[in-house]
Order: sequence, then structure tokens, then C-alpha cells
Amino acid sequence: HPDIAKYYDSIGSLWDKKGDLDKALENCQKALQMSMKFYREAHPDIAKLYNNTGWIWAKKGNLDKGLENCQKALQMSMKFFGEDHPNLTASYHNIGLIWDIKGNLDEALENYKNALKIELKFFGEEHPDIVNSYNNIGSIWSKKGDLDNALENYQKALQIKLKSLGEDHPD
Repeated sequence: HPDIAKYYDSIGSLWDKKGDLDKALENCQKALQMSMKFYREAHPDIAKLYNNTGWIWAKKGNLDKGLENCQKALQMSMKFFGEDHPNLTASYHNIGLIWDIKGNLDEALENYKNALKIELKFFGEEHPDIVNSYNNIGSIWSKKGDLDNALENYQKALQIKLKSLGEDHPD
């Protein structure tokens, strides 16, 4: 049953948080296999599970397998939701992170910008959910040596955090 798969996914996420990536991957893959039997790859939950599994593969050091799974999640989500739905942003972020780790800063930047474009459209310019995109874009610009663009993006992230959390918040 697909509800059982969701429990395996939740357990996998907790193992990830506890730092046991092998158990995390085992549970996420179990959730994915179970969901695929039920939905036959034609469901948004499958896309989410591919994204989760991909990120765990990447954290385990298998960046190619991670990228493959996250890109599959993105393509699947696009089929369900179109090309500018908030459900795509998690995949864009994971793909951006993996490209960043692999050293392909242009691909990382493109994926982070795609996530930000969607977030701005759906959440607006002052929503806390867009802070990570600005921060990640700033990081890439910094690595590319464009400190002015890096500073601009970091400042946008800071202003949103200050507005939403105040100056005394630990974040």
C-alpha cells in the first residue's frame, strides 16, 4: 500500500538525519520500489521518492547516481505539474547542489536560478522559502569570482531573514 511506502520514506529521512546513509538509502529505495508497484511510475509521490533517493546517493558520494535520480524526479514532476510548479524546486535545488559538488558551477547556477524563478512567482520576493535560493546563487557567484553578484544575492537573503525572523534570531 502506498501509505506503507510513505512510512519507509519517513524512516529513511530520519536515518539520513541520524547520519546512517546506508539505512536511509535502504528505506528510501524500499519506499520507491513499493510505490512503483502500486503507481507504476505515474504518480507525483514517485518523483518525490526519486529526489529523496537521489540526494542520499549524492551524500554517499555517488554523485552520478544522485544526479540521475534527481533529474528523473524533475522530469517526472514536470510531466505532472508543468514547468513552473513549486513541486519542482526541491529537485532543482538537489541538482544544483550536486552540480556544485561536481564543480560544474554553470549548471549549478542554472538550476538554482530555475528554483528561484518558480519561488518568486508563487511566493513573492519576501517569502522565507526563497532565502536558500538566494544563498545558493550567492555561493556560486562567489566561487565563480563574481563578488558583486554574490554580495547582491547574499544581501537579498539576509534582508528576507531579517524581515521574517528579526535581528535577534540565531539564523
